[in-house]
Amino acid sequence: SGADGSEIVLRRLQGATLASSDVALESVSGGNGGDQLFCKDGDPAHRGVALWDTTALLCNEALTLRVCQDTTMEAGVDYAFTWSFTNSPYQGTSPDITVELAGPVSFAAESVVKPHMDLSGVAMGMNPLELGSPPIPKIVCEPADNKAHYGSRAKCSVSIPIPAGARGV
Repeated sequence: SGADGSEIVLRRLQGATLASSDVALESVSGGNGGDQLFCKDGDPAHRGVALWDTTALLCNEALTLRVCQDTTMEAGVDYAFTWSFTNSPYQGTSPDITVELAGPVSFAAESVVKPHMDLSGVAMGMNPLELGSPPIPKIVCEPADNKAHYGSRAKCSVSIPIPAGARGV
């Protein structure tokens, strides 16, 4: 219940970046209003907002979902929601993300189950925050007049892959 300050905390979301500490939660089909259960600081005026905490211990970034003060999560109901973040531009394996419940009723951190399946050509890409190695930039040059000699011009093509999660070039 939100009246007692209950919160759900997802930890070890290393590699994820967000533009703000306030994270907008979004509804999903069949989510039973899961996005509306949580409020910034538990305040119903800020419904659908979670807190992104990067001040946690190194590699222990956390998303804190505070149950709204006027809300109670019902037993036996599956709630779901989504939120957006940017992946790291660097290769990395899926971290051991944990979920815990804090408040009068609590449970210790448990590891999130990973599907261990490929996605879009990335081995284990279905695992949260799994990033495969980026493609290597390529430069191909050849003489413009099909003759390689002193003073000849060359035409080159450059392929520079932008890493997933890059904010700009």
